[in-house]
Amino acid sequence: MPRKPAHNPHVEIVKKGGIEWRVYPDGRGNWKVYARVGGKEYMANRKTKEGVEEAIPKLMAKMGDTSQRLTLSLKEARDYQEAMKLLGNLDLLDAVRHYVDHKKRGSLRRVTFAAAAIEFKAAKQTAKVSRAYTASIEFHLNFWEKKFGERIIEDLKSSELAKYLHRQEVSDRSKNNCRGVLVIFLNWCKNKGGMLPKNEPTAADEIEVIKTVETRLSVLSPEELDTFLLATKGNANVYRFCAMSALTGIRAAELDRLTWADVQLQADLIEVPAAKAKTAARRLVPVNPRLKTILEAVKEKTGPILNVQLVTIYKSLRRICAKAKLKWPSNAGRHSWISYRVAATGDVARVALEAGNSPAKIFSNYRSVKLPDGRLITQDLAREWFGEKSLAKEGELRGSAGIPDDSEVSGNSP
Repeated sequence: MPRKPAHNPHVEIVKKGGIEWRVYPDGRGNWKVYARVGGKEYMANRKTKEGVEEAIPKLMAKMGDTSQRLTLSLKEARDYQEAMKLLGNLDLLDAVRHYVDHKKRGSLRRVTFAAAAIEFKAAKQTAKVSRAYTASIEFHLNFWEKKFGERIIEDLKSSELAKYLHRQEVSDRSKNNCRGVLVIFLNWCKNKGGMLPKNEPTAADEIEVIKTVETRLSVLSPEELDTFLLATKGNANVYRFCAMSALTGIRAAELDRLTWADVQLQADLIEVPAAKAKTAARRLVPVNPRLKTILEAVKEKTGPILNVQLVTIYKSLRRICAKAKLKWPSNAGRHSWISYRVAATGDVARVALEAGNSPAKIFSNYRSVKLPDGRLITQDLAREWFGEKSLAKEGELRGSAGIPDDSEVSGNSP
């Protein structure tokens, strides 16, 4: 069996293939070459020094590919041998990867989704972000927390998150918005919270964004609005949501933040404060005759305008629509209001201020809009929509047990 040469002052080191080859005279008139690689010894005997050096390529050929071999110190070689003994039949690289991953995750904080959300919200409040942004963050995090509140952040899987998101009965855009907040939250958990490994994608990053297709504006006719108000008359919050969406154009998330203190019926105005507006800019929305009649019928004008969460309102609205065989398309109220308001005023810039949108967007999307039945939205249709021709209809609604107030439906949970 070849043996490693004892200390010999005549040993020369020849480096080839990333390996240190020891070339030395054997004291009997011959020359030897020796190397130990991967726990194996390689040796050759020749009569001349040149002969053993020429034998090195043949020895390397027995080892296989040596292009990536590194020269190991004696300690490194011994460590390698010991590691291979401990691993047995296990792969060295797999074992190292598992160990590194274990050490890296061992330093992570094991925090539940609910506890992490509290930390995240506190960090945003310290950063003094806008109230509107804070409200949006809280709304979407509440959605995830209902399902995953007690789960450890590190244990969340993208597949289960995606499954929960995609089975919700909301628009694709709403799903993308909800995903976006989760991405922000989990990346904060990774980079600031110490709850997820850095330099790795989070479970939210791996949820694919849904491709949305630009579709025709969902605009209701005055007759359809009448039908919706009749169908929702037994549920105060759903009724008020439909009426205010269609007759103010205020975004649903903004409506969710408004209180009765923001309603100025004597001035025929609703204020959307900067802290409650999506654009973080204060704006005033006119109260038209039809809406004024509806709001004046409410007896208790304190606290939030909508007494339940939007998710609850949407679920109740879907049930009502299914029973009455109706359809309330996504953003139908806002799209309708802007279209009729542009037709009524002829002033794109004014409507842009009232809607909290850009004049260019209003001009390109909401001028000369046609209803699904082919009718062009004109000033006459706008007057009917906003109540200049329909106050009598509102009287019929209220007179036939129609418009509920909060006292009539207290305890009626949508």
